[in-house]
Amino acid sequence: MGDRVVVVTGGSKGIGYAVARALIQDGYTVTITSRHADEVTQAAAELGGQARGAACDVRDPQAVQAAVDAVTARGALVIAGAANDELVLGHGALS
Repeated sequence: MGDRVVVVTGGSKGIGYAVARALIQDGYTVTITSRHADEVTQAAAELGGQARGAACDVRDPQAVQAAVDAVTARGALVIAGAANDELVLGHGALS
């Protein structure tokens, strides 16, 4: 899988957490986001060394851009978002 990095929004619990766990098992480095810093920190710790956590409110475009900017240097970015029991995948940096 090389240097592929995935950002999973809503990754501190539920579908997002499960997606993050599956991606890590497939060899990806995963950054999970959540509005709640304590929840995302706990979830990243549970997921292990290939996981990083970042507090980010996806309703705030500037916060999203800052989160994406923080991880794009680590490799090719794939964005996976889990919200309202739906999964959305995309790739590339936001601008």
